[in-house]
Amino acid sequence: MLLITSVIITITILAGKAPILRLFGASEATMPFADQYMSIYCLGTIFVQLTVGMNYYITTQGFAATAMVTTMLGGVLNIVLDPIFMFGLHMGVAGAALATVLSQMASFVWVLMFLFGKKTALRIRPKNMRPNWAILKRIMLLGAAPCFMSASEGVLHICFNNQVLACGGDVAVSAMTILFTMFQVVLLPIEGIAQGSQPIISYNYGAKTYSRVRETVSLALKAATILAVVMGFTVVGLPEIFIRIFNSDPQLIETGAPMLRLYMAVMFLHGPNCTFQQTYNSLGEGKKSFFFAFYRKIILLIPLLYILPALLPAWGVMSVILAEPISDTLTALANAVYFRAFMRKKLG
Repeated sequence: MLLITSVIITITILAGKAPILRLFGASEATMPFADQYMSIYCLGTIFVQLTVGMNYYITTQGFAATAMVTTMLGGVLNIVLDPIFMFGLHMGVAGAALATVLSQMASFVWVLMFLFGKKTALRIRPKNMRPNWAILKRIMLLGAAPCFMSASEGVLHICFNNQVLACGGDVAVSAMTILFTMFQVVLLPIEGIAQGSQPIISYNYGAKTYSRVRETVSLALKAATILAVVMGFTVVGLPEIFIRIFNSDPQLIETGAPMLRLYMAVMFLHGPNCTFQQTYNSLGEGKKSFFFAFYRKIILLIPLLYILPALLPAWGVMSVILAEPISDTLTALANAVYFRAFMRKKLG
């Protein structure tokens, strides 16, 4: 399934590259760079899909450290190769894309070496790769929420970038790219804690040891919330420093700092929200996880991106950014109220 989806994604992007980039906010000034980067980057789709997808089968067996190396290998190698290709070999944007693809390829090789090796209990064999529709149906049902969340990020990028471009121009779009990146930098470790609790919750729920389920959820909730508070408020308190990591242009810093501060204002709410979402999946309730993802992004966030600029025209680009903390707050509150009742009903 990962191979099939990789091919579909690659062909789709290559065939509709120009209109896709325009949807994501590429202007006449930035289109040549975006096109050059995307042309190379999308060729590495298969490595990304297989690395991320198959890495879960390493984590599931209890080899968390090995799975972490998968992520670190690609990340560290990308950091090393970027300046070499971009500046040492004078490849510019193309060099950045090539560095990313090679880094993803290295992680892909690492994952396959493990899953074909001696330590794994879930060894890849051709006989096990025949489609079993009953299993695929369950996989797709449980995977619907995280799949939707990932796919909807693309839709959000399109909506955000187009609204920001209309209100603030190319500089604001550049700042928006930094906002998206910083959001993911903070969110990924929070999601990592929540996802790390999944096998423990699922195992104990299946064994009917509900006290351990509650204990694990409570521990994950505390850890994810503390991490979200510390990382979120660090970014909110020092936005200029984090923007300088990406670009030292004074105009970009001046425009992006207040945008980043408002965008991340309620980041601490993502700690409990991520824990709730992953717990639904852990207990076999993927539909509930899907609903709250849909509620936050489709029902609240996207409409607010267009409503708030119309209601607050004097706010300019900040009216667009305001949609994020409002939707995050309303989703976290609704999710918290429902989750409490859900746990009582599910665990007795």
